[in-house]
Order: sequence, then C-alpha cells, then structure tokens
Amino acid sequence: MASVSTDTKPNVAAIVSIILFMGMFIYLTIVMSIKERLEDELNEERLQSELLLSEKLLEKKQKAALQMNYNALDNKLRQTNNELLSTQTNLSRMASDLLEERNSNESNLLREQKTLLQILQNKSESDSIQHEKEIAALTEQIRFLENSVSQKNKEAQTYASEIERLSGLRTNEFSIESLKRNKRLSVKAAKTKTINASMEVSAGAGDLSFSILDPAGNPLSMSETNSSMTISESNVKKTGTPFYVNPVIQLNASENWKRVKMTYVSSTKLQPGVYRVILKSADLAIGNLSLRLE
Repeated sequence: MASVSTDTKPNVAAIVSIILFMGMFIYLTIVMSIKERLEDELNEERLQSELLLSEKLLEKKQKAALQMNYNALDNKLRQTNNELLSTQTNLSRMASDLLEERNSNESNLLREQKTLLQILQNKSESDSIQHEKEIAALTEQIRFLENSVSQKNKEAQTYASEIERLSGLRTNEFSIESLKRNKRLSVKAAKTKTINASMEVSAGAGDLSFSILDPAGNPLSMSETNSSMTISESNVKKTGTPFYVNPVIQLNASENWKRVKMTYVSSTKLQPGVYRVILKSADLAIGNLSLRLE
C-alpha cells in the first residue's frame, strides 16, 4: 500500500503540470488573438483617417477651382455688359440721325412745294396749255418726293420699334455648372458629361434659343437628343441689379420674368478651355455665360 501511494504522487504532479501548461497555452493564444484583432482595427481606423484627410484636401482644391471659375465668369459678364452698352449707344445715335434726316427732308419738301406752286402760278398767266403740262410734271415730282419722305418715315419707325424692343430686354440671376455622369459637380473637361445654365429674362423676350461655343469658338453640335431648354414663369420680385440692354430703363419690381434653363449632354469627351453659353431672342444675343474646364 505504501508503494502505490508513493507512485501516485508523481502522477498527480505531472497531471497538474500538464493542466497548468495547457491553461497557459490557451491563455496566450487568446491574448495573441485579441492583440492581432486590436492591431487590425487600429490599422483600419488609421486608413479611414488618411482617406478622410485626402477627401478634405480634394474638396478644398475643388472649392478653390470653383472660386476661380466664378471670378472668370464675373469678368466675362462685365465685358459683355460693356459691349451691349456700346451697341445701345450706337443704336440710339442712329435713331437720332434718322430723326434729324426726316425733319430735314420734311423742311426741304415744304420749300420745294412752295417753289413749285409759285412756278405754277407764274406759268398759268402766260400759257395755259404749257401750264397744265408743267402742273402734271410737277405734281408727279411732288408725289415722288412725298413717297420718298413716307419711305424715310417708315424706316425711322422701324428703327424706333427695334430700339424700343431692344430696350425692354433684360436678364438677371445667372448660374452655370458642369456635372459628371453621376450628377456631381466637376471642373475637369474629361469628366464633364452635362452643362447646365440658367438665367431669368424679361417677359418681353421671345423666340428664345441657345448655343454653346467650344474653346476654339466653334458651336457644339446640338439636337433634341442632347440638348433641351425649359421656360417657366417667375413672379419673384427682383431686388438686385439686373443686366440691362438699355441702361436708361429702371427695374420694375412687379414685372414678370421668365426662368430659362438650358441643358447640354455631351456624347463625346470635352476639351479643356472656356465654353460660352449664348442665349438669343430672335437671333439677338441677350445672355452670355462662360464656363472654364480644366
């Protein structure tokens, strides 16, 4: 019996050692697994932080590019305004010249008529037959002069009507943007799929159409499948300064305006440069927007 008890003690010690060894092994395995998982999570959070920082830097660059485009558009609008003001001044000067010419023609006609009547009276005393012939010839000449004056009056009225029509054309509230295929804003020509432009025009503007010029000044090919224009009424009171074709006319806050939206979808890759969107009313350019693509 004493021999059996003595042999059992080493066996128990060995079993206890094995159990302790297995426990330590399992503990170390669990600790290493937890450590690896924590390291993976830390690496993933580090990657997400770096990605977020890259997106913020890209957004900052895009904002700077958009600000540059805005400044370029503002300068272009100022230049267009000066050109149209110069055109209006030239038209006003032409109207004034026509009016002076008409008044001069009327005065000359009256003097010529008085002279012709005096000639008729003098001739009637000497030769009645010759007098009648001269009356017929002079009457024909008077008719010709009256027709000439009438034609001049019609031309002056036509110019006056055209000037009045141009004076009523105004534009306001411009916007233009370039979009990628996923409808997000883009400043890259290669990634731009759609160009959207809009502005408000006075209610008197009719027969509206638009075109887009590429950086080389050539019009882009447009059809019903890749371009569209929508016109809606806008009765919002205007408080800003509109773009005037005629600077003498003041802004009427209760005047009706039209909101014109223009869309162009490109089927080919656009080239970098400045694109111009031109809005016309009966073939007269009344709005000009510029878009710079890199």
